[in-house]
Amino acid sequence: MSSPDLSSVLQDGVSLSELLAAAEVNPQDLSNERSRQRIATWSLNQLARFCKKATTIDKTDAMAEWSSLCNPRFLLGLGAQWTIDKEVVNREVFFLAQQPGWRRWAESLTKMVRGEAQRISGSAGKKKGARILPLAERLKDSLGELAEELDLSEDIICPVGFRVDAGGVWQIATDDDGNERTTNLCRVPILITGLLRDVEGNGSSVLLRWRARGRWHQHVCGRKDVLVSRLLADLSAFDVPVSSSSAAGLVSWFEAFIIANEATLPYANTVAHMGWNEHGFQWGTNLISRDGTLMADPETGSWDAAPIHLDMAKPGLIQMAKGYGTKGTWDEWCAVVSRLRHHPRFGLAILASIAPCVLKILPEAPNFCLDFAGETSKGKTTALRLAASVWGSPSERDNGLVWSWDATQTWIERAASFVCDLPLILDDSKRAKVERVSSIVYSVAQGMGRGRATVQGLQVQTHWRTVLLSTGEAPLTHYATEGGASARILSVWGSPFSKTEPEAHGELARLTSRDTYRYYGHLGARCVSMLHDPAVQSAMRDLYDRSVEEYSAMLKTHPVGPRIAQYLGVLACAEWLYVRTGAPQFVRSIIAEAYGAVSASAVLADRATAAMHDVLGWVASSQAHFLGAPGVDAKSPPHAGWAGKWVGGDMWEKLAVLPDKLREKLTALGYDHAAVIATWKERGWTHSADSGAAMPMSFNGSTVRMIVISRRGKDEAEQRAKMNILTQVGEIVSEIIESKQEVLW
Repeated sequence: MSSPDLSSVLQDGVSLSELLAAAEVNPQDLSNERSRQRIATWSLNQLARFCKKATTIDKTDAMAEWSSLCNPRFLLGLGAQWTIDKEVVNREVFFLAQQPGWRRWAESLTKMVRGEAQRISGSAGKKKGARILPLAERLKDSLGELAEELDLSEDIICPVGFRVDAGGVWQIATDDDGNERTTNLCRVPILITGLLRDVEGNGSSVLLRWRARGRWHQHVCGRKDVLVSRLLADLSAFDVPVSSSSAAGLVSWFEAFIIANEATLPYANTVAHMGWNEHGFQWGTNLISRDGTLMADPETGSWDAAPIHLDMAKPGLIQMAKGYGTKGTWDEWCAVVSRLRHHPRFGLAILASIAPCVLKILPEAPNFCLDFAGETSKGKTTALRLAASVWGSPSERDNGLVWSWDATQTWIERAASFVCDLPLILDDSKRAKVERVSSIVYSVAQGMGRGRATVQGLQVQTHWRTVLLSTGEAPLTHYATEGGASARILSVWGSPFSKTEPEAHGELARLTSRDTYRYYGHLGARCVSMLHDPAVQSAMRDLYDRSVEEYSAMLKTHPVGPRIAQYLGVLACAEWLYVRTGAPQFVRSIIAEAYGAVSASAVLADRATAAMHDVLGWVASSQAHFLGAPGVDAKSPPHAGWAGKWVGGDMWEKLAVLPDKLREKLTALGYDHAAVIATWKERGWTHSADSGAAMPMSFNGSTVRMIVISRRGKDEAEQRAKMNILTQVGEIVSEIIESKQEVLW
């Protein structure tokens, strides 16, 4: 149906804005000079205001404003002005074309307006009712069927200068005569149907949809990936219909589409890591909120199920996230644990798996590592699988949560950052490069990624809260040679199984491994749900403070005791949660079992004591290299030269070692030379005449500064190694812990 005569409508007092909202305009309306003048004046004023403002704001903001301004009626008015006086339009466009980056825009607009003018002029004399369909409106209509297929909002439009239909994406150009020329950018329709914005400022992503082989496909990628041609071409690896030759054209399409539809495209908030966020606890692709577990999949584009989603633009990390979820029932998983109730070290693995989600509530509590070490095929990996089953699939493959030590430090750091507030589980430490272990343990325990530089400046460092669960045939402290690294490790030596009924351990390990693949993911969600309660959080903090105070007193004779007391405090909080979920109880307190393991860890972490033993062993095996040692002829120096001086016969009083020889030996044994010597001096295990570690000694006819080990150092090191005091305290402490559990809780 045609519209009324334009001049008569205006004379009746209808506003121009209401008039321009009409869907159709008749040729007779535009043939009326007065009506054409009024439409032309309105559009020209809009253009003038835009050109003036565009020079004072950012180019991106200016183009966004232009996208909202450039509607079919606006272009129709400029075409009308062109038929009246094209120089007025040229003057405004020329002004903006002189600004950097606006020349091509000016040329494109001039061609479109010229085409509109030719249609207006060509409509004169045609029969009443003929419809003028401007270029912009025709392009918008081309999105109709596709919008219906994808259930897109009516407000989403095809940007001016492009067309998308079943034949693909086309770029439209208008020549000087107003004729259209089309260039195919992609042979299948491809659109952006959603935006994802990271709430922590880590960038944004887009949801791509394209039709191929009779159905719609989708892929989530970074926003930058569709706006940089080199990165866009890389998306061909995910079946996105793009190549290096078509990428540049599609970049212009995506840029125009985002600018035209930024305000109307559906969007979702995202987070780049799992664990705690402002809306709850991200557990894989699901969110554990105060209202329960919200099952949501951001890949579907249906984002109303949860207020926040996991960023799906990082394929490797998303592969990891797929392992988090549930299988089987809570009762079936509890039945698996019930079979292990006589083996509390398995309970220790469960507590270490729960512990990371507690760390946010205890900001002063550190990350740490729980290491199961011992002979192969004794149940260590079974313990890791049980720990993994707290949160999801315990598989070492098929997107499971048990990963290998055979990885780079960068991979482990990024994995730790991604699974923030969840355990990092690594199997078989012998596959790790020895020189990396200390650095990895330090990094994971510190909770901060390695600082790295970029071309633009400094890369943002990643952070995390986690507990590293590890297995190996040798204790992790054997590889983590620096004292600081070993002090962050709780090493459990031997099989996780108790000594009772050893003939049944193999079958029990097999059944446990089998059933953890079938039933998993229930305990962790229950613990997090409890932690949403402020009263529970307060109880956690109080329990942690009391526990750390008591364990620090119990371990006060050991150099790393205060640090280990913090780990035990975190595990005590995890046990508090575990008990209140209704999970099966073990025959002995898990914390009492942890203390027994910790006792050995305290000695293993004492690198100064271990270094003293290694050095004394070297001296005993190299006695011929020490001047004054029993049976050594001072007149016949060894071929490699003297290593030091022996004072006091068989029961020596002092051992003086040349500093360079001692440094060489300690370094070869994997110790931090400076830290070890400083600790020896602080403990009084060496003699020194001044503030330095060395003292002058007469040696082979001259005075030489040497590191002088005292007999006291030897005796105290042996006493520490024997753990006489620690063993006695450990027996008492286990009883104390058992009797005080209810008091602590």
